[in-house]
Amino acid sequence: MAESNDVFRMLAVEDKLDGTNYPLWAYMMRHVLVAKGLWNVVQGAEKRPVVENTNADGTDSVEDVDHPADAHATVSVVPIAEQLRWDGRDAQAHALIALSVKRAIIPHIRSCKTAKDAWDTLTTLYQARNEARVAYLRKQLESEQMNECDSMDNFLIKIKVLKE
Repeated sequence: MAESNDVFRMLAVEDKLDGTNYPLWAYMMRHVLVAKGLWNVVQGAEKRPVVENTNADGTDSVEDVDHPADAHATVSVVPIAEQLRWDGRDAQAHALIALSVKRAIIPHIRSCKTAKDAWDTLTTLYQARNEARVAYLRKQLESEQMNECDSMDNFLIKIKVLKE
């Protein structure tokens, strides 16, 4: 329980994804997931193991772990344990992602089956939006000019606001 509280201390309420802060949120969440050892699951580098059995005719078949076709299909216990382990890690990562976004964002990821799906959905929705915003702000910053009657302090405050 203390371990999950550490994550919530790392992510302040204002750091939750609200649609306008995707770059900061993605950076922080990536590091939270790395610290928890879950980034490979979210990134897709660590995929869910598949149980394969060899049929009597020598061909391979993929078995549904929950409903094996015959009794000897349950002989390979190690892959089933690996699947359960991966499912647990994926559920942890998915929960961290879901708990790190504001409620208005939840409908976008509610139907996602895996943490990778949730991460990819949020990336698709908000990364492009933020890149366009950065381009707009950069253009606004470049067009900002100081008038003769403006003080240097006021001009620098305008520039600082655009930078932030």
